Amino acid sequence: MYKCVLLVEPLDVVRAGIASIMRQVGIVLHLIETPSVHSAKRSMHGLKPDLVLSDSSLIPPPQTLLNELALPASTPVCAIVHKPDPEPLDNAYATTLSIFDSQDVWMSRIRHLKMHQTTTSTLTDREREVLRMLTLGLSNKEVANVLGISTHTVITHRKNIIEKTDIRSLSGLTLYAIINGLVNIDEIK
Repeated sequence: MYKCVLLVEPLDVVRAGIASIMRQVGIVLHLIETPSVHSAKRSMHGLKPDLVLSDSSLIPPPQTLLNELALPASTPVCAIVHKPDPEPLDNAYATTLSIFDSQDVWMSRIRHLKMHQTTTSTLTDREREVLRMLTLGLSNKEVANVLGISTHTVITHRKNIIEKTDIRSLSGLTLYAIINGLVNIDEIK
């Protein structure tokens, strides 16, 4: 879940539709809706969005937008386009979302971004090692024996992994490990 999302879209009906979907699926705690970058500056009230959704025809390049809004360079900016099959945009955009895409497509792309926003680099080497072993089917006790640590320490690493990735199930963590190259799908039991 995102703590704060900034939605910059000039068309009221499109902005309202996107906001409704975001709230309905519960993917955001606080949504800032605004028709322009200029009004976004006033609407943020000191909040620092962890995702920006913006009409691609309105905004400067993503890095310029982030600088104007005093947001970290790591904040993903998603381009909203008003075409059914948009042409690829600048790689600086985290993803492209068409207003013609289904709600499922939007949520899938936004969730995918969240998963990659918490990259494996935020996991320590030991957490990556523990995650790899867990996805390979080892139990907490087996992981502890292989690494020469206590079962309690493995459980602590597991809690940290869950906290950092915001993924609670072993199947979700397995998918995360595959996507981030920690484990090869052929290795999984």
